Amino acid sequence: MKLEQAILQFIDYCRNSRNYSEHTLKSYSTDLNEFIQNTKAKDVSDLDTNRIKAHLLKLDSSGLARSSVLRKNSSIQSFVRYCKKMGWECSHPARPLRLSNKAKRLPKFLTPEEIETILNAFSSEDWLTVRNLALIEFLYGSGVRVSELENATFNDLDLSKGILKVKGKRKKERLAPLGEMAVKAYQRYMCALTGKLRFDFNTPLFVNRNLKKLNQRSIQRLVKKAGLLTSSRIRVTPHVFRHSFATHLLENGMDLRSLQELLGHKSISTTQIYTHVTFDQMKKTMSNAHPRYY
Repeated sequence: MKLEQAILQFIDYCRNSRNYSEHTLKSYSTDLNEFIQNTKAKDVSDLDTNRIKAHLLKLDSSGLARSSVLRKNSSIQSFVRYCKKMGWECSHPARPLRLSNKAKRLPKFLTPEEIETILNAFSSEDWLTVRNLALIEFLYGSGVRVSELENATFNDLDLSKGILKVKGKRKKERLAPLGEMAVKAYQRYMCALTGKLRFDFNTPLFVNRNLKKLNQRSIQRLVKKAGLLTSSRIRVTPHVFRHSFATHLLENGMDLRSLQELLGHKSISTTQIYTHVTFDQMKKTMSNAHPRYY
């Protein structure tokens, strides 16, 4: 079986039988085609352990983020399992290769004061500025992923209850609570569009200047611009607001299981990364306040 053909069948299987998101499908396709390009592999039978290990080690030594290398490893292993399921000849065992341990990069987050500074920058009353304020209130107030926000519609929003229904990874639905400030910001956004846009079943949650769905790239651009305007100490992205949401909740007493549900994490080990962040912050506070810490 030719590798390129097998990859196309695998992507089709993941889309139709596993109901994976387009983002995941794109990652699988990119990672597997990168493997073909780097290793010159042509057939499924070329999926041997040495070839895969050499590919991953090359990526690891190139300076690529550890999380990206692990994701590419996972993509290859998922494909190998599919090949074995289909009965295609493949010598590599369908289990992940162990990579050397490196320190995990802790998620970057903003302080409540920094977020307040960003939100206060949106003082104009034009509808695009009002929209940007509401969008950032949603990102920080609910912790949703940018892809989840992009694909949500007005029908997914219940302003009276302060709840947004989103589809996360593998199209798994969850309810994301919204704070009062986010609800009020969205109500202002709706008022600002009176006479311009009708909010009905299929209306995108946020629209661009042409009143079409605001896509991820545009959201990332406007969030980055907001961070630059406030001279933030870190590069501000939509995911930074998600990290800030999680970190601030943990710092103020939320338990890990509840946070896992809010973030839509499949495994609690993914959520546990935030405990390292809050612990580091706690140690820094103790260092400044305790006479026996230096």
